[in-house]
Amino acid sequence: MACFQGWTVGTHDDGAALIPFEVACQPGQGVRSHSGPVGEEMMESFLLAAWAAQLTACRLGTVSLAFDAHLHLPLREVLAEGPSCRLSFANCLLWCLHRGGLFAPAQTTLIGDLTLQGDVVPVGDVERKVAAARAAGFTLVLVPTGQACHGAMEVGSLENLLS
Repeated sequence: MACFQGWTVGTHDDGAALIPFEVACQPGQGVRSHSGPVGEEMMESFLLAAWAAQLTACRLGTVSLAFDAHLHLPLREVLAEGPSCRLSFANCLLWCLHRGGLFAPAQTTLIGDLTLQGDVVPVGDVERKVAAARAAGFTLVLVPTGQACHGAMEVGSLENLLS
C-alpha cells in the first residue's frame, strides 16, 4: 500500500485556502472510498481523477491492474468544491501507482481540471488560488496550459507529471 499527502486550493467569499488531503492506494478491485468531510462533488472529482490516473498509468505501462483508492480529508470542515482539485488528486494517485513522479504531492500545489484521458483543462479563480499557494509558502505551483500567473508552471496532461 502507498499513501501520500497532497494539497488542493479552495476558494470562498473571503479568499482562498489550502486544503490538505491524503490518498492511499493498493492492488484491489477498483473500490473507491473516503473519510472526513468529503462531499458528493469532491468524491466525484476523486473518481474522475482515479480513472484519468489509471488510464495514464496504463498507457505508460506502469499499471495494468485495478487498484483500490481511499481519499481522506483530515479537516473537520471544507469550504470548497469544484473541479480544480482533480489535477492534485490525480498527481497523488499517480505517485501511488507509479511509485514517484516529477512533482512530489506534499511539496507541490496543482490546480486544474481533467478529462478522462488525462488532459489538463482550465479552471476559474486561478490567480487567487496561485496567490494562496504562494502565501502558504509553496514555490512549486502547477496550472493548466494557458493559465500561468505569478510564476506558476503550466502542465497540459497527466503524462507531463511523470516524464
